[in-house]
This record gives sequence, C-alpha cells and structure tokens, in this order.
Amino acid sequence: MGPTIRASRTRRARDAAAQNKLGNRYHDGRGVTKDYTEALRWLHKSADQDDTYAETALGYMYFYGEGAPQDDAQALGWYRKAAEQGYPLAQQALGWIYFNGCGVAKDYTQAAAWYEKAADHGDAVSQATLGYMYAYALGVERDRIGSLRWYRVAAAQGEPSAMRYLKSFRPAPRTRYIELGLAVPSFIMGILCLSALEFWARSS
Repeated sequence: MGPTIRASRTRRARDAAAQNKLGNRYHDGRGVTKDYTEALRWLHKSADQDDTYAETALGYMYFYGEGAPQDDAQALGWYRKAAEQGYPLAQQALGWIYFNGCGVAKDYTQAAAWYEKAADHGDAVSQATLGYMYAYALGVERDRIGSLRWYRVAAAQGEPSAMRYLKSFRPAPRTRYIELGLAVPSFIMGILCLSALEFWARSS
C-alpha cells in the first residue's frame, strides 16, 4: 500500500470519527439542540465509511424510530453490518433481537451464536445471557458448568444480573454431580465460588 492510499484512508477514518461524534452530539443534545434527524444524517455519513459504532447507532435509531419511521429491516441490516465486522455491541443487539423475535422469527440458536461472539469479545451482558441460555438449554445444549463459567466471567466485570445469580448460587449435592458425570474436583476448583468450596469442605 502506497503512502497516498494510506493517507487517504487515515483522512477517511478521521472524517468518519468526526461525523460519528457529531451525530452522537445531536442524538444526545450535548452542546447542540437535540435533533434526531440531524443525528441520523451525520451517522449515515460515518456509517457509509464503515464506522462500526455509527452502524450500531443507526441500528438503534431505526429500531426505536428515532429521526425516521421505525424500521426493523433497516435496524437489522445496520446491526448485522457492524456485527459482521466484529463489533460486540452490535453482536449483542442481534442476539437480543433473535432471542426476543423482534422483527424476525424467534431463533434461540441464532441468538446464542451472536451472544457468544459478543461474549468472546468481552461483552459482559452477553456473557451473563449465555449463562442463562446454557442453564435452560435455549439454543444450546444444557451445560451447567458452561452456564456457571459465563456467569462468573460476567460477574468479574461487575455485570449486576450475574453477580446476583452467583450470590444466590447453591451447589447441588455431591451425589447429583456424580449422577451427571461431572468431574467434581476440577469443577469445584475451576468454577465454583467460595461458598461452594466451603460446602465441599463441610461435606468431606
């Protein structure tokens, strides 16, 4: 890649970031009068240059009908464009859309797939949601160990629902783990919280 091409791409990236910032200012009314129509216009300019944040913001605005009529197809299209570029908030949004069947047929398998992509990028909400989905076999095979692992990863980032779940968590009796064919020692040492360790100490 020659220096002229690199310079051109750098300018475009700066332009996209500036347009995105201006769009967000109009959306939130920061330093300017709140104006969803103007926000949409500037975010489109940024998204047309493949700015993933702007694409996700457009998905949100079309989903909720801000600055334009509510449009599920447009929302899904913009969310998907950002998600396919690896943007975790867009991946989380697609997971939510498929989980709840908003503008599309409810599809837990698709929801789990998108939540997992976002979770792998560190999105705590997606991690907690995966904990729930693995616990109740929604779009994935039931996996109690996997469920608890995702809850713990989310809780470590301060995600409230995951922290509430772990606070109320009580391990199953030892015999139940044996019935499930789980490796009790590695399960306990690798995943369970301190209350579970205390439980095993008392029952030994």
